[in-house]
Amino acid sequence: MGILKFKQIKSMRKEEAEKKMKELKMELMKEIKSGQGASIKKKEIRRTIAKLLTHLNAQSKTVKNTGAKESEGKIKKKVPEEKNKR
Repeated sequence: MGILKFKQIKSMRKEEAEKKMKELKMELMKEIKSGQGASIKKKEIRRTIAKLLTHLNAQSKTVKNTGAKESEGKIKKKVPEEKNKR
């Protein structure tokens, strides 16, 4: 499998990223089952899975934010009234 750089992950579609994550999880299970202790390959796989999850979570947040109406996202500020108007 190998390490994926964040640039490569960014260019993936959501379906591709999910498929790649499933493949990496299967590979991680195989590595754990081999019982070689804490190998560097396991660490790399875990990091890549974390990168994929980070990217997917960021994508889902941007979809939620863009789905809202413009007026819903803005914060209305209260303008203080002048107390002693003459």
